[in-house]
Amino acid sequence: GTFFNPDWGETSEYFSGIEQGFKFIASEDIPDSLTVQATIAVETSRGGGVGRIVPSDSSIIKIKNNLLKNKKQLKGIQSVAEEDEWYYGYGTITIKKISAQLNISFDKNPISPGDTSKIIITGIDDSGSPIIFPTGQLFNLELQNGIEYGELYSNSTGQQGQSISNAPEEFFFIAKDSINVDTAFADVFVWTEYVDSGPEAKIITNKNEKNTISSIKTIKSQKGNNQLKGIAKKGLDLNPKVYSSGNDKVFSSQELTGIGRLTITEESADSLDHFTIKIVPDTLSIADSLAYGEGATLFIQAQDENNNDITIDNETQLTLSIETNADYLRFQGENGDTLSPGSTSLTTSYDNLSSGKIRILAITRNPENTVTSFLRVEAEDPSKFGEKNAYVLEQTLKIDMAAPLTVQPTYVHFPVNQSRKPFNVIMTRGGRPVQNHNVKLWTNYINGSGGHDHITYIRPDNNDNYGYFLRPGSTQHERPLETFSNSQGRIDNIIYGASIFGDSLKIYLKSIRNKLFKDSVTITERVPNLVLLPEGTNYIKIGGTQKHFGPQGYLDDHNHFGLENVIQNMISIAYDWHRRYSNEPLLNINDISLSFGGKFDVSGRWTGAHESHRQGRDVDIRTDLYYYNDNGALVHRRGIIVRSPRNVSFNFSDRQLNSNSILTGNDEFERICRLHHGEVHIHSGGTINEHYHIDF
Repeated sequence: GTFFNPDWGETSEYFSGIEQGFKFIASEDIPDSLTVQATIAVETSRGGGVGRIVPSDSSIIKIKNNLLKNKKQLKGIQSVAEEDEWYYGYGTITIKKISAQLNISFDKNPISPGDTSKIIITGIDDSGSPIIFPTGQLFNLELQNGIEYGELYSNSTGQQGQSISNAPEEFFFIAKDSINVDTAFADVFVWTEYVDSGPEAKIITNKNEKNTISSIKTIKSQKGNNQLKGIAKKGLDLNPKVYSSGNDKVFSSQELTGIGRLTITEESADSLDHFTIKIVPDTLSIADSLAYGEGATLFIQAQDENNNDITIDNETQLTLSIETNADYLRFQGENGDTLSPGSTSLTTSYDNLSSGKIRILAITRNPENTVTSFLRVEAEDPSKFGEKNAYVLEQTLKIDMAAPLTVQPTYVHFPVNQSRKPFNVIMTRGGRPVQNHNVKLWTNYINGSGGHDHITYIRPDNNDNYGYFLRPGSTQHERPLETFSNSQGRIDNIIYGASIFGDSLKIYLKSIRNKLFKDSVTITERVPNLVLLPEGTNYIKIGGTQKHFGPQGYLDDHNHFGLENVIQNMISIAYDWHRRYSNEPLLNINDISLSFGGKFDVSGRWTGAHESHRQGRDVDIRTDLYYYNDNGALVHRRGIIVRSPRNVSFNFSDRQLNSNSILTGNDEFERICRLHHGEVHIHSGGTINEHYHIDF
């Protein structure tokens, strides 16, 4: 900013030898988002001096005196010689763009020659809240245009003419009896100094203003508290009233301005015949049309019976409504708020409707084909109306994947092509392709699917666990994948590669530009042809946990699924064993595969255990075992006898192995398994998890 000296009519960054009454004028070039500070230094002495504005963050304030002789330091600032008597003060001004303003309107607009219209002055502060002016607030008014068509009048002071100074409300514009034109305009400019004292501030009254710096004007800060603080050093008593260094003498004032236009017309109010509605889409589009996810601005124009544009009172209330297919469009009001679904009408001023402050948005429903929504605007007199068709086009982003939506989990023993699924992405607008539209693809599994009943732990985020995408011709696994539609509005031949788990998994698609455009498909990752081992008289199904439900004590049995031939062979093995050894316990059949196959994470944490049991070909059988548990108690777990002697614990109470318990296997059981195409081995031998594993 700069100083302004009214006596000289000049501006400068410093003045020398001037009397009280100079002003600080803030620059208009402060960006909207920036708050800056400037420091003003003022001095008075017999020898004269110079004040200079410097950036406050440099912490340098220079004071010079032309009669300087023997220099000495005073509080870090150069002082004049001792024989000079010198006083100084300084203050920091915070400057930021503010939106506080006056709004000027009229109780009648337009008016006819000879009519009078009351001038209505309101204000909003920089937070957008209404300003409540104190009783007796003084205003200044001036006709900046239209002085030949009328004059201003103050009801409180009786002032009348082109301008009014320092008068409280009420104010009027009085039109001349004749204007000699069809339509004329009068621009009324209003300004006032509005003082915002804040919760702890005081306005300083100064009787001897010539000898004080307290009249420096201030700029309102972001928080509404004035940042100007003056400091005076003791010297010659000029009886000045100065700022203290605390917050008790702080004030904030700003000059508020506003302008309003009044129309004077020879035409009568009855000249209004109808309204026109103009629809301006946000994007290049067919006339009067917008697609799903887009918006358009409405412009309402008053016209006479000859279709000529006319001016009516800006405050005239009109009702805008969506008469048909209202579930496809929503209004957005002048404050930017979108009306709720189902709100099919909006009442607002002609000023808002004619100046493009009202919009329609196609964000509620995406039509399959183009639909027509009928718009209507009408005045309080319903015979004064306007109508227009708005056309809402479909706009769709979708995944195109051929049925069936299934794929096998990724596993080294499965053919690669059975674990991959090609698909396309298509973007259309009004049935036509949308090219160069950037999209994003990613995946996530559905909790509780595929026999995985655990939901506490989240899968580690890698492509094995969530699947991946391949671009056409690429071998790089990507998740997420971001790409663009081609000239045909398509992204063809994307490959989805399955995760290692059997589950239901969602592939998500969304537009990066507009969150309304999105799609998803649910794909099932499963080993085909798995069937559940039924209940039987020659075996008992065991196992099952809260992580993977089993046959005993749970609603479902998720851990006894296998290929049909495996299930039939297991039923035969159990029958032969029980027929030969009817005095032995029935076969205890534990884990086979989960209901969708894929990795069987026994722990329920998506990692570890059961590297096999993915295809429905592996079966665990409980073996007989005596052992000491963690509490030192001897436990007998009944099953297929594989140790000799049978009733000797394989470990001691201190968990050390007992060499007197020898793992021998069971030849007869193994023979029966081989007879039914099963290869059998003992897994986890020498541990309490010791069991038979049959691989078909």
